[in-house]
Amino acid sequence: VRLFEFFSYPVMLLAAGSMFLDWITTFLNRTSYASEFNLQPFANGNFVTALVFIAAFAVIFAVNRDKENEAAIDENLVKPFGYVIAGLAIFALYNAFRGEIGNYFHLQSVAIRESGADPFTSAELQNLDRFNAVWQIDYTIVFLAAMAFVNLRKVRSVLLGLINAGLGVAVLALFATAGMILFYELRVNYVEAHTGLALISVRYLSYAASAILMFALYRYRRDTLLEARLPAPTIPLAFDATLYTFGFIILSCEVVNLMARFGIPDGTKLGLSIFWGLYALMLIVLGIAWNKKHLRIAAICILAVILAKLFFYDVTNLGTIPRTILFVSLGLTLLLISFLYNKYKAVIFKFGEEGEEEV
Repeated sequence: VRLFEFFSYPVMLLAAGSMFLDWITTFLNRTSYASEFNLQPFANGNFVTALVFIAAFAVIFAVNRDKENEAAIDENLVKPFGYVIAGLAIFALYNAFRGEIGNYFHLQSVAIRESGADPFTSAELQNLDRFNAVWQIDYTIVFLAAMAFVNLRKVRSVLLGLINAGLGVAVLALFATAGMILFYELRVNYVEAHTGLALISVRYLSYAASAILMFALYRYRRDTLLEARLPAPTIPLAFDATLYTFGFIILSCEVVNLMARFGIPDGTKLGLSIFWGLYALMLIVLGIAWNKKHLRIAAICILAVILAKLFFYDVTNLGTIPRTILFVSLGLTLLLISFLYNKYKAVIFKFGEEGEEEV
């Protein structure tokens, strides 16, 4: 009965709109901290509704892929309709559990407020908000990694792979910016209070989650799935840019964090400059060993930034001994890089028959 199928489309639209409206209403009502909006994690109507919605749309997606019966809609619309249904189901699955993370931290915040804590000055409340943001970022990272593994092993969808990889890079960029700011604020509170090991340990759980997602992106790089839509050289270049940029930011923040925790001064001057020099040296070595020109260019750019930072920022208010250590360390690093370039120039620079340099 084709009429039933036609009636199903507006009902799907109403169901999706109603669920999104429930989520928006719940989010807005949380700001009032009224007791009727304090939802118990996983034991509330929104979560149950989301599970029913996901199950129903999964069945609809399976029926839509059935080739035995003719669809009521135009044949050219069947495949795009399947993408829309799958996208809604995946987003509902993601947001259902993400919302429960928010519910948990909201209840914790309500309990602290009811104890008489000032919401504007309470460090505990502020840390709860930061933990909420960090755990939601971590959940997003793990969700995207799981989606990548399922797609690579079972689904093998090029479109899903492109979206998955793009969102993976975006959430890693969010983690390397907003996440690092949150970790910095948590670390400052830990140093001031000298208590609360979770303020420090949560960053290492987040690093482990991001490593899983990076491995998932590596699997995309090694697989031939995305080559149908992207030129082959683009994929390894994009992965290298993501990996080494992300590693550079994370390790730089970790150097500053460790120096601050152990009371070592001048972390943003002495520590960062020496680490950046060593990181540039590593990129040079890898660029020579693996014949990757873009890594060598990135290393030279980092060295240029180090030299500018050295003369315009580091030397100001830096003691004699740290300044000596800094200059000697960077000098040795530059000499070693120069030695490597001269020793392996035959590998780095390939010459044609007429003696002209080949790019």
